Amino acid sequence: SHDHEFLDKVSQYYLDIDYQDIRVYRGPYHKFIDQKLQDIEILDKTRVNQDKRREELSRFIERFGAKASKATQAQSKRKQLQKLEEIEIPQTSRRAPHFQFDICREPGITPLSIKKITKSFGDNRVLHNVNFEIGRGEKVAILGPNGVGKSTLLKIIMDQLKGDDGEVEWGYEAHPAYFPQDHHDVLNENQTLADWVMDQEPSLGISGSRKLLGLVLFSGEEADKKIAALSGGECGRLVLARIMKQKQNVLVMDEPTNHLDLETVESLAQSLQEYSGTLIVVSHNRFLVRAVADRLILVKPSGIEEFIGTYEEYLQKGREDYLLAAKKSTQTKQTKLKHNVTYEEQKRIKSNLKKKTRIVNELENKYLSLETQNEENMALLFDYEKFSELSKAEQKDVMQKKNQLEKKLREALAEWEKHATELEKIQMEIDEQDSIK
Repeated sequence: SHDHEFLDKVSQYYLDIDYQDIRVYRGPYHKFIDQKLQDIEILDKTRVNQDKRREELSRFIERFGAKASKATQAQSKRKQLQKLEEIEIPQTSRRAPHFQFDICREPGITPLSIKKITKSFGDNRVLHNVNFEIGRGEKVAILGPNGVGKSTLLKIIMDQLKGDDGEVEWGYEAHPAYFPQDHHDVLNENQTLADWVMDQEPSLGISGSRKLLGLVLFSGEEADKKIAALSGGECGRLVLARIMKQKQNVLVMDEPTNHLDLETVESLAQSLQEYSGTLIVVSHNRFLVRAVADRLILVKPSGIEEFIGTYEEYLQKGREDYLLAAKKSTQTKQTKLKHNVTYEEQKRIKSNLKKKTRIVNELENKYLSLETQNEENMALLFDYEKFSELSKAEQKDVMQKKNQLEKKLREALAEWEKHATELEKIQMEIDEQDSIK
């Protein structure tokens, strides 16, 4: 999943594929990120220390290598340098695009006014008498249930669709740029990425177009791919790249995070936080809305409701949450036992619960102990000073221990998950009995 909120609520463990390895982290998502940042910090320090040490050894060898009095020491330094070169510190495989949306100039105080907009499709009326104004520099999220007309409203605002009644009035020197939910509305699938960018922004030229594409992770030969071959997320990055070079001071975005991976969503959110213009965004992505919106417009079948403040402040007022990662389903039928539960059966089930709980706790403690051992071993492995002081046999032992501990961690996790699932079934059986009572 690429949904931060969903992962934070659901996942207990994360298998992180990075640095030429797969590492297991405990959840929730925000805790996993904190743990990984600590690991990255250790790697970065190790890399800096290794480069510094390599430079020191090279300088010594260069200066004293030819002197007979220092020959023994120089030879020792050469061996140390050779050992150092054999220790490869992997690089991250993570890549994040770089977005930067610069405004062309300041617009008037009120860039956009919506007056009495109404729209129906046949007998289905989706918008009725919609009125609001958006001020310069505001960052507005338009929210509401599915099918209520949010995307329709944006299309009317951008003159992609005609309303049945009402008026859209852009203010003085307002220059909007539009990110449509359907990328095919603006992309030519028969063109290459580089040709499309040059057609959209001729002033960039060949080198400027390729440099822009590089910022959104289309480098080298990727710029010559046909747009038809792109994934949904790649199309999204391409449209965002073009918007970066448009003459704009108002961004109108319809579900800009659709199909984007976590790194791209985070990069986009940061760039929109730093954006000095006006933002109007329709999104179901809680991470993005929380990060950027300072005003909410709720589109409902009954009309428009406005809230000045963040989404967090809106929820604190006890309002309806339109961005739930998952809604709890309501059970409409009562569950009935197929047979009467005897006292002996109840006693057996509770005994199993106690026994299984003890096993699960023991396995969790075992996993945590192994995790601690692994972290200590990894810290030694990535500490150049300490690691280089070890003998070759000891260094080999550290590397072997790394593989052994990671194998034990995988096995301990699998065993814990097996018993935790069985414990959950026992608990559900007890809950079912209690509900009947």
